[in-house]
Amino acid sequence: MIIYHWSSVAPPQSTVDSFTALATFRAYYTGRLWIYALVVVALGAMGSASQAGLAALVGMLWEIKDPWQAAAVNAAIFFFLVFLLFFIVRFGRRWSNPLEWVIGFFSARR
Repeated sequence: MIIYHWSSVAPPQSTVDSFTALATFRAYYTGRLWIYALVVVALGAMGSASQAGLAALVGMLWEIKDPWQAAAVNAAIFFFLVFLLFFIVRFGRRWSNPLEWVIGFFSARR
């Protein structure tokens, strides 16, 4: 179910003071649940493969051989992704187009 709520305040000369509306939409899933499960597993596998590849690349570049160093690389990747997620959530609403957002962010730094 999706619920959408919006409101608007009218200009001073309007006959309506304000407007509030609530809309609800329901859609019943009639497809096969196993397709959804396969998509979820595939997304998890892609994330795991990406993390393993990035950790292996960092390990090759810095010649990491000890297990605690590999754990530190995984922790660094995790914290980088947490920071990236925070950055996207915090500043991502300024531009509706992601390309404009990246261009605007780097243009503001000049």
